[in-house]
Amino acid sequence: MTNETTSASPTANGTATSELYPPPARVRDRAYVRSMTEYEEMYQRSLRDPEGFWKAIAQDFYWKHPPKPGKFFDYNIDVRKGPVHIRWMEGAKTNISYNLLDRNVERGLGATVAYYWEGNDPEDCSIVTYQQLLDGVCQFANVLKSLGLKKEDTVALYMPMIPELVIAMLACARIGAIHSVVFAGFSSDSLAERLKDAKCKIVITADGVWRGPKLINLKEIVDHAVSKAKEQGHEVKQTIVVRHLTSQKVRRKDTGKRPFSGLQVAWNSEQDSGGTSSWPTSPRPAPLSGSTPRHPCSCCTPGVWTSPSETQAISSKGTVLI
Repeated sequence: MTNETTSASPTANGTATSELYPPPARVRDRAYVRSMTEYEEMYQRSLRDPEGFWKAIAQDFYWKHPPKPGKFFDYNIDVRKGPVHIRWMEGAKTNISYNLLDRNVERGLGATVAYYWEGNDPEDCSIVTYQQLLDGVCQFANVLKSLGLKKEDTVALYMPMIPELVIAMLACARIGAIHSVVFAGFSSDSLAERLKDAKCKIVITADGVWRGPKLINLKEIVDHAVSKAKEQGHEVKQTIVVRHLTSQKVRRKDTGKRPFSGLQVAWNSEQDSGGTSSWPTSPRPAPLSGSTPRHPCSCCTPGVWTSPSETQAISSKGTVLI
């Protein structure tokens, strides 16, 4: 979004300086909202005619069942008038993973950059295209299905800001599972409470991560959390671990960099299992009931179509190392 006007304020030496810096015309002309005036007009329309405004926005997405007129938004927050509820686009069904990935690849944007990633070390970076992201999401969605995960099952994501986090989130959305993101700085006690309260069947984490010069053993924290959750009456059926820091080939102990060979990751042969050779890679696994999209993904499982209005409660024995 860009501004058409700028304002000035005095600096330490008394001279005036602009607080706003207009972007180049080539950036402005490609923006979804090109000026504050345009933004204000859109905002006022959203207040005057919320259904018409959001209906126009919704037309940019693919819908298995499109939103029905008069059903865009309904709520009650007054207990005197009945049960409290919020319903959004009631009756509509879509899949966020499909809209974000397949639809863009089908439009010829597979080679377009989806996002840039930078790790703890600025030299540790990567570029992820829509096609690469789709491939990763498809493969991991098959992994989750092979572990018995189904629609409305809950997955905890106790992960650092790495590319696999995005893949895990979208893979869950693709098969209709609920993902609960848990900040990867929480203690094992805090994680255990969330695993239990959300009734998570699977927890996804990484072996470890650097935060500046500090080394965090995420796998160890998760192991303790899974044990504590079990003591409290909830058993997590599976732990999936991303091999983020450790390497079987590179031996390096540079602080803040990866791969890093100084992290000891405990492995419980009764609880954990490793390897990816048995992961399903079939291009077209059997679709879930009622989930076949109009344009099936060419590389993996079709998505599960979910309703934006569905209230899904944010609800592991074995570890798979990826």
